[in-house]
Amino acid sequence: MTYPISFRRKVLSVREKENLSIVQVAKRFDVGVASVMRWIKTPDPKTSRNKPAYQDQHGNVGAGHQELSGRVSVRARQT
Repeated sequence: MTYPISFRRKVLSVREKENLSIVQVAKRFDVGVASVMRWIKTPDPKTSRNKPAYQDQHGNVGAGHQELSGRVSVRARQT
């Protein structure tokens, strides 16, 4: 789940104003410690992926999932 930028900035602002530790601010806002640490490092969320979307051998994006789910359905009917 991606938290809104405004929420991230509020968490970091409260942490700085009240001189809270990462653990304290994470508990106060009910978010993960790792999330707060990541927001300190990079406050704005990523807008792109590090890897390309899956493409099958014919260049169809996401076709592997459809093919796999079709196989699962056929297999389920056989048993």
